[in-house]
Amino acid sequence: MRFKVPKFIFNFGYEFRLTVGFQDKKAIYTFTGNRGILTITFEMVGEGLRVTASWAGFGETFMGRPP
Repeated sequence: MRFKVPKFIFNFGYEFRLTVGFQDKKAIYTFTGNRGILTITFEMVGEGLRVTASWAGFGETFMGRPP
């Protein structure tokens, strides 16, 4: 799979392998590629939905995070 990030500091694409895992009231999508790992978690909290995302890889220093 591939997606593009057109309005970031750099216009870069990302090729990745998708892995999906499920736990009680939670779905975890992990996108693993040569530039890093993107993890998106969807979790039911009460009657609402909490979505969190975590990136480890290329571009972290540009977002104020240490390498």
